Amino acid sequence: MLTVFDKVIGNLPVELGLPSTGLDKAKTKEEILKVFQSSHPECTVYYLSDGSFMALAHDDEKHSHPRSIVVIDNVFCIFIGTLENTCDLRRYYGLPRLATEAMIVVEVCKVLRDRAPYPPDEVIKDLQGKFAFILFDGSSGTLFTARD
Repeated sequence: MLTVFDKVIGNLPVELGLPSTGLDKAKTKEEILKVFQSSHPECTVYYLSDGSFMALAHDDEKHSHPRSIVVIDNVFCIFIGTLENTCDLRRYYGLPRLATEAMIVVEVCKVLRDRAPYPPDEVIKDLQGKFAFILFDGSSGTLFTARD
């Protein structure tokens, strides 16, 4: 999974930064994507209006940790893993039986966003399982990442 956004959306956490290599020129978004695609030629890429993108590779995907990417109402989500309580979440949020884990995460975040400004932990407290996701709301320009 790879996402590249402008600094306007968010800054890189210090923990994810690489030590200085002495190179003065950072790679462009396009160069980063080319490197990713060379390693994962069958990846799915979604381009956002500002030139940012989200990419997902299915190489070595395990049945126990499936990967999916969805876009619903200008909300982009990459989801890896499984939710153990999908049936309960579908019923609670009024979603169809065919709603995937990624679709559930998008709908949960949209409902919480539209009802009131809830803290981020409200979004994931009811999600049970082994998962990680990246969610980008194109309407508000917000980025949210979480894992189990």
